[in-house]
Amino acid sequence: MQIDEGVLPIVEMMNCTGWIETCGSCQGHSKGPHKLPYVLFYCRQNMIKHLAIILDATSKELEDIGAPFDIDCQLVFSTDIGNNTVDAYLGWVTFEIRPLVEKGFQMKKVDKEIFIYTIANKFIDYLK
Repeated sequence: MQIDEGVLPIVEMMNCTGWIETCGSCQGHSKGPHKLPYVLFYCRQNMIKHLAIILDATSKELEDIGAPFDIDCQLVFSTDIGNNTVDAYLGWVTFEIRPLVEKGFQMKKVDKEIFIYTIANKFIDYLK
């Protein structure tokens, strides 16, 4: 699967955990329905607490640096992802993360980079 260069840092760090497996991503585009970056992934059910710790730390970091957006993580059905026809593996749950922005806010490239690298760095911190 080809991974957009813009989300590669998040995808690599998430896949390094051993308890997350990414299954789709996009760095966001200037036109079309996918303007915001996102990552779809499976997480082992018994590790969701650790995922929450990382996402909370990411949210706090974004707030501390004054980012005009936050992180949004939602439970999704696997069969709603692209061409998937099967659900997550037994004992795994499917999630999507993307920026949480005010209606009408246009993310610039630098905003997308801040979002992506903040998440990637929190995964790095966790894996140390």
